[in-house]
Amino acid sequence: MADKTGVHMNTAAKYFNGIDLHAVHLDVLTKICDYLQREFGIDAPLPGSLFYEDTLWDALRDLDVTFFIGANWFEGESVDHEGRISRHDHRAQSLLAAHLAGLNPAKTDFHEEFVPYLHHHQTDVTPPSPEDSARSRKLYELYFAADRKLKANIIIGSQKSNLVTEQFVADCFGEQPFTLPGEPKVPFFLVPRESDSRFRSCFGGAEPPGMIERGHASGIHYREDDAWNHSIEWFSGTQDAGVVLIRHKPAADVLDVAVFGFSALGTYLVAKHFVDRGDLFWGFQNESADQQIGLFLCEIALADHSVRKITPIDCNAEQPVE
Repeated sequence: MADKTGVHMNTAAKYFNGIDLHAVHLDVLTKICDYLQREFGIDAPLPGSLFYEDTLWDALRDLDVTFFIGANWFEGESVDHEGRISRHDHRAQSLLAAHLAGLNPAKTDFHEEFVPYLHHHQTDVTPPSPEDSARSRKLYELYFAADRKLKANIIIGSQKSNLVTEQFVADCFGEQPFTLPGEPKVPFFLVPRESDSRFRSCFGGAEPPGMIERGHASGIHYREDDAWNHSIEWFSGTQDAGVVLIRHKPAADVLDVAVFGFSALGTYLVAKHFVDRGDLFWGFQNESADQQIGLFLCEIALADHSVRKITPIDCNAEQPVE
């Protein structure tokens, strides 16, 4: 590398090994990128790819982490208490926190934020209450602010149980939260079961947009090659589906992750696979000047609680809604 780039051998070694590198010089970086493309035909985005972590857990290990978990409450109750948390969501959060603590015993003081929502089983499709929507928005603005550094947020559960998930997905793809779009920008869509609460979402609901070919089928439908003819359907006792959505802002060393299943059990099983095979969830299908988006859909076999297929999805992420 030193011979072919004209960079001093000691400097080349520091860049190559990533040690004692106190400053990155643009002219040196340009020579190294040119060398990699010329000699090896590297087609990954450079220089960004040079600074990626090996896995998502490597990226999370040294950051200050906050977990967000949904907690339902009933009419007349105070929302000051933690509320009722899905046992599967709680198991998922405990599993992820334990894994992080094992990776870095010096960082075990994780933050938790409970996201309250009114428990209801209505038959009409409605958005959340104004109070719940406002609370989730306030939490999102507080913890996902643009000026964060060395922070990570992990959101547990789908928009059916965690309203911060709705805020996060809407922000990633330029949608309005809790609003059913005519032409979805989010490349996946949750169609609930008959037993699920009716909800209005920018990426889910009982009244899916017409372009979704099998919109009557419960599960996660997704867009591929501009066609909405792909899905991971939910079948009782047989098959479930899940999502891992990652937003990375390298300049600020900020990472936001949503982990959720179509069902609550699906959330736990995706989290378990996320812990076991974090290397499979590290990569970005959309990159802009300041952020990278990675989206992975999981097909879950309920017979043995395994994730049998992971599909990276082309995001085509939009700029956040102002």
